[in-house]
Amino acid sequence: MLKEKGSVLLEALVAILVFSLGVLGVAGLQAHSIKDSSDAKYRADAAFLANQLASQMMVDQTNIASYAGEDGDGPTTKQKWFANVRELLPNAGATVAVENQPCTAVVSITVGWCSPEEKEKNGGCKVNDDGVIYLHQHSITNRIMTSTICE
Repeated sequence: MLKEKGSVLLEALVAILVFSLGVLGVAGLQAHSIKDSSDAKYRADAAFLANQLASQMMVDQTNIASYAGEDGDGPTTKQKWFANVRELLPNAGATVAVENQPCTAVVSITVGWCSPEEKEKNGGCKVNDDGVIYLHQHSITNRIMTSTICE
């Protein structure tokens, strides 16, 4: 009988340890879920913003070449769009490239961003060849008709 003394206490400690590990695992999963959810929101916002500018360029076909460039360049609608990019995405930047071709323009819009945690962890956001600050990016390329009559 003396050999069994304290076994209930040992079993209770093991049960508390197993329960604590389970709670820590659930907390870790919740933290990853929140991070992945915010990443998905940033990606959705970037896609929406890129498509929004492409749609605006389709409406303003006569001034399509003026949209090319980086932040702050171009018509007022583009400047407002860049302000929205900076407002919705953390540490964001964007570039717009316009290649004029007969009857069409090939438009490439790239939106880049990095989260505050990534900026802190990496000692800053990386800059690509175009000067866009990003660790993540969303790019679209559209062909926009610039002339109603093409031969």
